[in-house]
Amino acid sequence: MNLISDRWIPIRRADGTKEKIAPHEITRDISDKSRRIVAVASPRPDFDGALTQFLIGLLQTTCTPKTDSKWWDWRQLPPKPEQLEKIFKPYNSIFDLSGGNTGKLFMQERLAGSKKANAHPISYLLIGAPTDNALKTNTDHFQKRPTIDEYMCPPCAAAALYTLQTFAPSGGGGGNGKFTSLRGGGPLTTVLLGEYLWETIWLNVLVQGIFGQQPYDEKTFPWLKIDKFISKATPVKTIHSKSMNPAHVFWGMPRRIELDFCTLDEAHACSVCGSKEIYLCRGYLDCSGGLTYQEGKGNKKKSSWINPRHPLSPYYLGEDNRPSAVHPQPGGIGYRHWLGYVENATEGKLQRLPSQAIEQFRTMVHADGRLWASGYDMDNMKARCWYDATMPVLIVDTSTTADFYLTRDLNFFFLWDRYAM
Repeated sequence: MNLISDRWIPIRRADGTKEKIAPHEITRDISDKSRRIVAVASPRPDFDGALTQFLIGLLQTTCTPKTDSKWWDWRQLPPKPEQLEKIFKPYNSIFDLSGGNTGKLFMQERLAGSKKANAHPISYLLIGAPTDNALKTNTDHFQKRPTIDEYMCPPCAAAALYTLQTFAPSGGGGGNGKFTSLRGGGPLTTVLLGEYLWETIWLNVLVQGIFGQQPYDEKTFPWLKIDKFISKATPVKTIHSKSMNPAHVFWGMPRRIELDFCTLDEAHACSVCGSKEIYLCRGYLDCSGGLTYQEGKGNKKKSSWINPRHPLSPYYLGEDNRPSAVHPQPGGIGYRHWLGYVENATEGKLQRLPSQAIEQFRTMVHADGRLWASGYDMDNMKARCWYDATMPVLIVDTSTTADFYLTRDLNFFFLWDRYAM
């Protein structure tokens, strides 16, 4: 399956119908308010979040607007599917899920035949699924154990792979030195929401002056030349932002994985979406080591990815000015978190920075909006909960700034006067 040319992304249209599309089709029927695509609609909320980021990352990588005016051109007049298809086509060989003609595997490494590779049921690819230790200690009371005949269809396998690489917690699937994502385990993501999917995606794409842009190569997509980063002699490679393409923030590859696809004699149901297929993913191989986005050891570990910050994450800025991505905590995402997601805020010695997408929106669009905040609350490799919430983005006109007050009491923020809530 090819993630550029094939129809694999589950979406919902304005009339409620659901189907799968190829990435370039996100603008199809966009002028028809009853038929245009409004959102990703997968079987799992973490897939929804990850696939939305996949589309944002694809546009940011291939279509970074050079100027503010170029950004506004596509905001006001979205490109046609045929135009996007032409732009995405050079990337086809990079986004093959099972190898294709080039032998390169999207976000994977060839592990078949390696003595250090371990085989796992396909369910282990899901964050929060019970894995070896949970089954051994019988601590999976509220989770469904893997069955003997367990499969994923290619679209769900692709979504699960990208979700894991994007949100990867430490350990999992047997542990043994498996690293967290570029933003750490289970990062919080804040996405600006539009009225329909294209608007949601494009609102979160940064202009070149903020994000930067370089020709793509293995410094963007490390699976193109994975031996340049890790080998038998050096199975662990620390990735520093200064030596990579800025777009790598969307294509981080902390886990060493190879999916195991097979063609069956008869159709079986996908364990995630229920669709019946003959060509299915029945498991995967993995190894310890891989690409790590931290440097140092123990309590002195710090993020090695400094700039650019991930466009969709708020950050803490410590005394050393090293950014650290915000993560959901027990108790969910509520109004008490709102200010730190949309404005600069100070918490003790730490400064809170909103995502770069929010910063761009506030300076370029000058309009109220909506924010979708989501992510896993992780306890090391244990997923305690997936949190998901929407909240407003308010733009205050300079003429009313004096009437706009913020105060903090018992961890809640209250707005007075014309913005009273």
